[in-house]
Amino acid sequence: MDWKDKIGSFKQIDVRGIQGNFFQGLKKQAMQLSVGSGKG
Repeated sequence: MDWKDKIGSFKQIDVRGIQGNFFQGLKKQAMQLSVGSGKG
């Protein structure tokens, strides 16, 4: 199964209202995912 087939199950994070550097928070969440899971 291709990752594009799993898009509907991906976790969505809206960062538009976050001030400052939000990348570290996103990276931390991504690192907690198991390979191939595609969702949090």
